[in-house]
Amino acid sequence: MKESCVMQYASEHLNCLYYANDKSQTLFVRTLREGEYMTLDSDAVNMLLFIIDGEIRINIGRFRNATVVRHRLFFAESGNGVLIKAVCPTTIMWCTIKEQMTLCNGYSLQDLIRHYKKNRRRLGVRETEMFTLPVNSELEKELDATYNTLKGGMLCIHYQKLKINVLMMLLRAFTPKDELVRLFRPILNEENDFKLAVQAAYNDQINVQELMAVLDMPESTFNRKFVKVFGMTAGKYITQRKKDQVLRELLMTDLSVKEISEKFKFTPGYIVKFSKTYFGKTPTELRAERNRQ
Repeated sequence: MKESCVMQYASEHLNCLYYANDKSQTLFVRTLREGEYMTLDSDAVNMLLFIIDGEIRINIGRFRNATVVRHRLFFAESGNGVLIKAVCPTTIMWCTIKEQMTLCNGYSLQDLIRHYKKNRRRLGVRETEMFTLPVNSELEKELDATYNTLKGGMLCIHYQKLKINVLMMLLRAFTPKDELVRLFRPILNEENDFKLAVQAAYNDQINVQELMAVLDMPESTFNRKFVKVFGMTAGKYITQRKKDQVLRELLMTDLSVKEISEKFKFTPGYIVKFSKTYFGKTPTELRAERNRQ
């Protein structure tokens, strides 16, 4: 990858009203060392991630230690914590995309939903398989150019919005619709308001009955919608969210086991059991492995 340009008149850009800050930035790039962990908070936004170089192991939603290699991309639905570990030196680019995203000016998410509904039986999309897509040659050129521009300090909000639109257009232009369905399957549903309400109501300590009460919905309706939208029961969903959050706390913070236990209304003994059950190691063993990297 060629060296990035040097941004001219940097102070003018940095002081511009439209220069992105931590809250307004929507396009990101990061390089990880071998063994380094990274977390992404996708609780409120969807994300599209591109592995520019290297290889990662990722924990997201129901997928544990899934492998994604260079020149592949994947989609992270909002409401899931993302924990990434670099298998080797790795460069990742990602963008945040809104629920009402479009693939181009003439083809919206609703159009893709209609294609999915019409071809559901033929497609046979498997909910248990994490789908990654190869980065095609045109998309690769655009990613290289975007990488160099971002590294050069070009964080204009308008530029980022334009670039994300271009990336989506290239996906639309050079990817079969069936593959786009598999990529964006987590958000191809007609119960989006329900999904957003669940994500807004969720907190670290909520249980199924409390979640049902917040949504003020009959149990049968709640259970039916939940499985339809999330592909799992509410109990499994809450357990999955806790798994993501506990693992992130253990690997990305130095909080004591007691402090983490209190955060999730666990006893210290139970969090050790929880860790061994779902991660195959005690909290101490996980942190020792992290510190050896």
